[in-house]
Amino acid sequence: MSLSKNNVLEGSDGWLFLNGGNHHPFEYLQSKKYVNNLVKEAFVDNHLSRFDYCNRKKIKYSHVVFPSKPLVRRDKLPKTHNAIKPLFDEEYKLDGLEYPLEILKNIETSFFRTDTHTTPKGSFGIFQHLCKTHFENISFHADYSLRNKKGDLATMFGMTETEEYEEFIGLKNHTSAVIKFTNRAGLTGNTGQISYYRNALPVINSRVLVFGDSFFEDALNLQFAHAFKEVLYIRTQFFMYEIIDFYKPDFVLSGQAERYVPSTKSDANRPFPFIGLLNRNFYEQKNVDQKFELALSYVMQSQKDEAGYKKWCHDMDAFALMRKAKEVSTVSSEKALSLIRAARKLVPENEYLASLESQFLSISEE
Repeated sequence: MSLSKNNVLEGSDGWLFLNGGNHHPFEYLQSKKYVNNLVKEAFVDNHLSRFDYCNRKKIKYSHVVFPSKPLVRRDKLPKTHNAIKPLFDEEYKLDGLEYPLEILKNIETSFFRTDTHTTPKGSFGIFQHLCKTHFENISFHADYSLRNKKGDLATMFGMTETEEYEEFIGLKNHTSAVIKFTNRAGLTGNTGQISYYRNALPVINSRVLVFGDSFFEDALNLQFAHAFKEVLYIRTQFFMYEIIDFYKPDFVLSGQAERYVPSTKSDANRPFPFIGLLNRNFYEQKNVDQKFELALSYVMQSQKDEAGYKKWCHDMDAFALMRKAKEVSTVSSEKALSLIRAARKLVPENEYLASLESQFLSISEE
């Protein structure tokens, strides 16, 4: 007999699934509830408007609906809950809309056993698909390292154990130098989270703008950050046209977990971002590093203050390269030296980098 408590359903082999809560996922998956026509209309209208807007602006665009965990790991569900089907039907099959159910099914460890979300390996399957869809002749492979994690469902279920998984640590055969700024620590919830990633050694010299939920933030954002020059992530269900006009991205992604589809709202109801999400009064400023506000200011005004933005980028890239050099120095002093020299080209007057170059040069000559 299956056990369900605290909105968590226990399946076989210790697998846990979200059951109940605000979105009642199984009621929709088991066709006890249906997405109403007004919501379907809002979802389709949103997507068609977004897709048309990006086409006209010559911006690459995809919307991702992240499939529900029970649909991917149906084999771990109790018999009482395995007669399920996706919320999606023919009405949702639109250009630019991704529903990567088969991708996740083909990755054995695509979901955590005790968490709602995809694993880094599952996310990387989606990342690869999106890159291949929008960028020709691009193929990435990932490096991983074993970690332990206590899943959100384990916490809800009252379990104390953690599970081992493979954490994404970078792209195979490529050195990235990524820094991140975020307001996460200043928020009481998730809505309105803004994270900015910058890579001093990108494979693709493009800006990515992401509107979505935790399925992006948990792993996908970092994977894009290791491949692209910049990633700006905003936790929102809406498509912020105003931010696109300011940020001038090359690639826009939006997305939502499948269980959020029934609560889709029209983009016409979006808040004005410069009063809400981008307003520093939206979060607890004392808990957020001032470097976040500085980063956001330069990034959002890059078109107006090109010289200031370029200098700030040089400083940030030099810092990222220096940090990466220290990280790799225990493995390869020659690699560390090449990174320090790249940083010095950006900020040649920096005395600390000059001393580091001398230090690594002496080590490599030994």
